Amino acid sequence: MSKTKHSPNQSGPGSTMAMVRQCLADDRGATAIEYALVACGVGAAIAATVFGFGSNLKTVFYDKIAALL
Repeated sequence: MSKTKHSPNQSGPGSTMAMVRQCLADDRGATAIEYALVACGVGAAIAATVFGFGSNLKTVFYDKIAALL
């Protein structure tokens, strides 16, 4: 019997490792992932700011509106 090299289209234990290696070597989506991480960071910063200062700003604005009326 001759040993044949498994291609990613064939089934067997070698094909899974070949697909994993191919996925790890592929960097086409790296930029999209980086932009998604930056967007998540900006969103988290905005959420933290709103939750931190939200009630204080609400009180200040309501006091100013009440003083005008």
